[in-house]
Amino acid sequence: MIKLDDWAEIRHLHSTGQHSKREIARLVGVSRGTVDRALAVDRAPTYQREPSGSSFDEFAGRDSGRTGGVVGVTVVVSGESR
Repeated sequence: MIKLDDWAEIRHLHSTGQHSKREIARLVGVSRGTVDRALAVDRAPTYQREPSGSSFDEFAGRDSGRTGGVVGVTVVVSGESR
């Protein structure tokens, strides 16, 4: 996935007309195919991912009842004896 900064730089360098696509690819550090794809679209790249859920979703509504809904924390201090 191309970064927004790279996409903007590719489009800027191409709009000036001073650089070939091959030279733009070398300057930005991407392939010529990436330069072609960046110039083919009018919108900036966006990353969209479908929410996949979590492995803890099945436990979300469950309360074990043992702690009354309160989660305890155990602190271990080393070097002290009590």
